[in-house]
Amino acid sequence: MKLTALTKVDESTLVGIAGVFTREVSLQVDHAFRRWLIATGRFTYANDDYVGSPRDDNRYAASALLTYKLTQEVWLKAEYRHEWLRSNQPGNDYDADVFLLGVRLAR
Repeated sequence: MKLTALTKVDESTLVGIAGVFTREVSLQVDHAFRRWLIATGRFTYANDDYVGSPRDDNRYAASALLTYKLTQEVWLKAEYRHEWLRSNQPGNDYDADVFLLGVRLAR
């Protein structure tokens, strides 16, 4: 299990807003079925506070990742992630499903 917390300040892409404070907490659990087959579950919560604006966004993500190690140099990865954002400003909420497939090559 891994618990991480992050606070950062970023520039804002919104007109008239100088910056955004982001606070993020993530919990990840890894389970090795075998040395070569690893499953990972992760849940993330983040809050974006736009300075000088009443806008406040809450972002969530839940994901499942499977890693298959063919060799020490070649790994196959597959991930499904569901993301959603809830804002106190109308018209900014969204839900998204993300599917990722990848190959890791290392030497």
